[in-house]
Amino acid sequence: MLVKAVRWILGVVLALLIAAANWAATAPVQSSLQLVLGELPPYNCQDLATTPRCINNKIAAKLAHYSGLEISVSLAPYARALRILQQQQTDLMIVLQNQAVLAHADPLLALYDVDLVLRLHHSASRLAPQDIRLGVLRGLDQDVYRLLPAYRYVELSDYEQGVDMLALGRLDAILAPADALTFLLQRHGVASQMMAEPQLQVRQQVWLYCRKQACSAEQQRQLQLAVQQILPHMPAILQLMPLSYYQ
Repeated sequence: MLVKAVRWILGVVLALLIAAANWAATAPVQSSLQLVLGELPPYNCQDLATTPRCINNKIAAKLAHYSGLEISVSLAPYARALRILQQQQTDLMIVLQNQAVLAHADPLLALYDVDLVLRLHHSASRLAPQDIRLGVLRGLDQDVYRLLPAYRYVELSDYEQGVDMLALGRLDAILAPADALTFLLQRHGVASQMMAEPQLQVRQQVWLYCRKQACSAEQQRQLQLAVQQILPHMPAILQLMPLSYYQ
């Protein structure tokens, strides 16, 4: 009887071990999600050692906190961010709404609005429209281009480059987020050289995207719930993070 009991116990233990091994083999692996940010202060930038410095960096940290997901953030040149998505080298993106992104990623939720303004240098008043050099961010959505005047477009890697070019007389106008542009124009000493009223204002939304088939349904649900928790904090993030970066 004792031998039979021992064999029965060993059989039960072996069966449990096999079942556990099979479950482990078939259970989904919650790997880290990769989030690439295209460098574009004060929206995307290199973090300090322990503290996010820019708006989307702060959002990424809160996404990881509220979703419980492991999110690995890396920085790339802004113009390369879309190519990185196309090459399937990132899972997540936080970027201005862009029709080119939709071919490769699914929009999860809108995060906040950005008001792009077109500001003219006083020198532009002496130029024909086709001669006005307008600085626009490389990778700008084609829907925004359709709203712009027929100027000569000069692609920029970031907004500070555009303000530098204005100060050097290499641009006559720039399209950039209103708040960031106001600060940069003052810092570079060209605010008084710009026409007071913007010629054009375009509101765009910044979205969280997940590369097609990169996020499971459960991960998408977790991210969407996290965004819902972040949204009440967005006014403070939008106000405080640019100050933190520029100071």
